[in-house]
Amino acid sequence: MTPTAAEVQDEPFCFCSRGMERRIALAALIVCVVALPLLRYAFLRANSTTFDELTHLQAGYRYWQCGEFANNPEHPPLVKLLAAFPIRHWKISGYPGPCGAQVIKSRQTDLPIAIAIYRSAYGSEILWKARSVLILFPFLLLFAIFFAVRSWFGDLAAAVAVLLFTFEPNLLSNGSLVTTDMAASAFMFISVGAAIEFTRRPSWLRMLGVSLAMGLALASKHSAVLLPVILLATMLVAQIVPGGQSRASYWRIAGSWVLMCVIGVGVLWASYGFRYAALPHEQQPSYDLAATFAAEHMGHSVKATAVLFAAHHRLLPEAYLAGLTDIFTSDSRPTYFFGQRHPAGFWYYFPIALAIKLTIGMMALCVLALCIPAVWKRYGGIVAPLLVFPAIYLAIAMTGKLNIGVRHVLPVIPFLVVLAGLGGAMLLRKSRGSALVAVALIAFFLVSALRSAPHQLSYANEIFGGPNHLHRYLGDSNVDWGQSSDALLSYLQAQHLEGGCAVASGIVEHKPFPCVELPTLIGDMLSPNLPPILPDGFTGALIVQPLAVTWSDVYVPFVAGKPDEVRGAGTFLIYHGSFDLKKLAALRRLDRGMYMLVWMHDPRHALDEFTAAKQDCPDSDRARLNTLFAAARAQLQAVDSK
Repeated sequence: MTPTAAEVQDEPFCFCSRGMERRIALAALIVCVVALPLLRYAFLRANSTTFDELTHLQAGYRYWQCGEFANNPEHPPLVKLLAAFPIRHWKISGYPGPCGAQVIKSRQTDLPIAIAIYRSAYGSEILWKARSVLILFPFLLLFAIFFAVRSWFGDLAAAVAVLLFTFEPNLLSNGSLVTTDMAASAFMFISVGAAIEFTRRPSWLRMLGVSLAMGLALASKHSAVLLPVILLATMLVAQIVPGGQSRASYWRIAGSWVLMCVIGVGVLWASYGFRYAALPHEQQPSYDLAATFAAEHMGHSVKATAVLFAAHHRLLPEAYLAGLTDIFTSDSRPTYFFGQRHPAGFWYYFPIALAIKLTIGMMALCVLALCIPAVWKRYGGIVAPLLVFPAIYLAIAMTGKLNIGVRHVLPVIPFLVVLAGLGGAMLLRKSRGSALVAVALIAFFLVSALRSAPHQLSYANEIFGGPNHLHRYLGDSNVDWGQSSDALLSYLQAQHLEGGCAVASGIVEHKPFPCVELPTLIGDMLSPNLPPILPDGFTGALIVQPLAVTWSDVYVPFVAGKPDEVRGAGTFLIYHGSFDLKKLAALRRLDRGMYMLVWMHDPRHALDEFTAAKQDCPDSDRARLNTLFAAARAQLQAVDSK
């Protein structure tokens, strides 16, 4: 029977046969399995240690040695344990106390330990081993995306999705570092996917899968504390939305969710060795959580009440609660955004940062997927619950004031990858014209992503000028997290700039530069010796790494300006000429005074430094100057009274 013209018009364009789609999906998976370690290897060879990596690694080593969970408690132990697994039997020095006896509150002493490891003879080898073993999480997420998308949307969507995942710059770069973001992203995606499948086809095995993934996410990153509520919302949406094919009643969903949470918390306890105390063999609490909240005027807040209740009844491990307390009481930090340094973050930071850091091709595929009616008609029962996680997670992130990088919303990106994969597949099937659009967008994505290799951490899309212009818009781990320190040293040596250069670096873990080192709080305070006084002027090459703006607004004109040269994929900015350094000199005098006060216990000479810094002190550091002035006077009075 010959089809009518209307039937021919409604029939979707056949990109290829079902058998061919299966072969394309398999070929795409094989390509990605080969490409992922190659891309990762190139990234690791080109990028030196970043800000948090060695602090995580030294803590993981200590966990293996003696279960000292009071070390670096602001992150749960799972990723750190895995990263330190290859070195768990090594003999590593640099710790301030015997194993199992040291309480480390946030970064009070873990950075000096990280620096000691970096400067040791085995520092590079340790970092390489840790980075290598963490390839487990990118591979886990790769296979999770492939099989989930294949089950939900077919082979073609799975092929597109795994290609997007493997080459996506933010996932590739953050998934190559010794940090917790990729592990959390992987387990959060798996838990959401398993929850949707449980709602559609309830079984004890699927419920156990949700529980384990939830627990592993909780043991990876504290932001996963949001996950249980998001999973409940996901299952309810999967139950409500038409076409979801849910076979679970509301009572079954509620009861199963409670059991999932219990098992998930059990997995979290297992990561701490089922021990409440942060230190082994310790009977008294290692942390005064109530005092920490009270110091930030949060003693009666909902967050404080919940944490203290859990601590009183020992519902969660002490170190985990200490990490939550650290996050709740320090959830704000200066934010560099579009050429200005703000004292705290704001609600629209993450949407704009994602618009800058995501590729144009993938964003276009996401938008098209949401706008194609056939997507909602055929797959609405899956797409709607899939969107619950990124919507809630991003909305909660937008209410926070800690805006220092898209890595804090990295778990959202795998869901965008899935949505873009579905959009690409729908376009490929719709018509010849739409298939050409899909091929063009995927090709544009691949070209844009590969052009940034092996420096994907500082990726920015073409609308915002690419990596070399990213410093004008975003800061911190979006562009420079210290990963180019070795490249900067190589540049300085190649240019023979010894003595004719000045460098501002935002990270301490770097080899000595043959230049005048400009002041940053962290660099000056962790210097092995009292930092030298700076002159009021300088002539030569002045080089600023964008991370320096994190420590003082004195660097904003350099980061937001138009440098003479941009190197390292936008991670160090080079200016030539004569420079007025009065504010930088004042900042160094302030840091010198703080160094004398804290490390040398010399309030008299510290006051002299603070007085010298007073006239030209940068605005962002004036409050610190006033506080230190008062502390020095109080110490001096105490000394004189004796």
